[in-house]
Amino acid sequence: MQQGVVAEARGARGARLLWLALLALFLSYVDRGLLPVAGPAISDSFDLSATQFGLAVSAFFWVYAPFQYVSGWLVDRHRLYRQYAGGVALWGLGTGAIALVTGLGGLVAARLLKGLGQAVTFPAMSKFILRHGEPHWQARWNGAMIAAIALGQALSALAGGLLIAGLGWQAAFVVAGAVTLLWLWPWHRATAGLAEPVAAVVAGPRVSYRAIVGTRALWSASAGHFSGNYVLYFVIAWLPLFLVRERGLSTSEMAVLAGGIFCAQAVGALLAGQVADRFVVGRADESWRRKALMIGIYLSCAAALVVAGTAASMPVIALALVLTAATVGAGGALLYAISQCFAGPAAAGRWVGVQNGTANFSGIVGPVITGMLVDATGNYSAAFMLAALLAVAAALCWSVLLPAIRPIEWARQP
Repeated sequence: MQQGVVAEARGARGARLLWLALLALFLSYVDRGLLPVAGPAISDSFDLSATQFGLAVSAFFWVYAPFQYVSGWLVDRHRLYRQYAGGVALWGLGTGAIALVTGLGGLVAARLLKGLGQAVTFPAMSKFILRHGEPHWQARWNGAMIAAIALGQALSALAGGLLIAGLGWQAAFVVAGAVTLLWLWPWHRATAGLAEPVAAVVAGPRVSYRAIVGTRALWSASAGHFSGNYVLYFVIAWLPLFLVRERGLSTSEMAVLAGGIFCAQAVGALLAGQVADRFVVGRADESWRRKALMIGIYLSCAAALVVAGTAASMPVIALALVLTAATVGAGGALLYAISQCFAGPAAAGRWVGVQNGTANFSGIVGPVITGMLVDATGNYSAAFMLAALLAVAAALCWSVLLPAIRPIEWARQP
């Protein structure tokens, strides 16, 4: 990258832009988390079975997952800041539109619009971190990214749950959509006059899509990310319904407990970022340390899911869910830092687009599988066990399948 662009991109202005981008990511998960929180009320309003509700959750990912591949290519080459704003506008409109739907078909259509808008977020965030963040803070910025996700879910569960209990589920979607659209004004002001990375000039060789998709590291990371995302979306999509329908909590009680659980996810992400930057990055055995952290995180996650799915005591279940959320947050913070390490600035958008797109196919199949298991068995035990198996698979992918974690020398790739 040219020296003048670096000076413009980093420093105080770059940090402000990163925090504003993180605010949009936070809002995206407030919006995304509202459907699960409103799940009991919406299911009652439209007489939805668990399988039908799972289908509505899944619809978001029908476009969100495959469009990641396109978004990754676009953010590496064309008007990054405007694309991000366009995505925010689409998902804000999709969120507000849910208040107007009258059945499953309308719910699916609004979710499709949200998925299209949010497809730009993770490829763009990786570009923002590499362009605007200081290199020695990379893991911490990724931790902040996952913390923003978790805190968005926490606010969605707490404020959204209380708003739904007081004013109804339609009001919650109107408020969330309007707040998201208001974000566009400060973003416009923050990026005014800032050079758009159109066909961005970055140090190093030009990297082809063929070279990126031909790496073992990409597909190993995608498999681990898919497995971890299955657990993440299981918690996001089904935690409110599990607490209300299976454990008998009221909507207000669920909102408080779920909010606390998602706060634990944020704490896990922030701690993991701190640990990685202080004790892992730059060490001679950095690759081994990163893998060891991922093994410990996802095996702990699997154990917590087994306890949450089999325990009879509500306090024990709550503690197990807190540990599940904390480990999911920690894993999310570290996996994006690993991907950015492999890809480098020249390929980060496309790499994360392919990896995140592949990983989010779990959002298509996971909610439907969970709904079918709940309808077939009448409880959530089998669904928790399957999620635990996927957490074990994530540990294996990040440790056994993944090659040594180091920047890829793209000039040597065919």
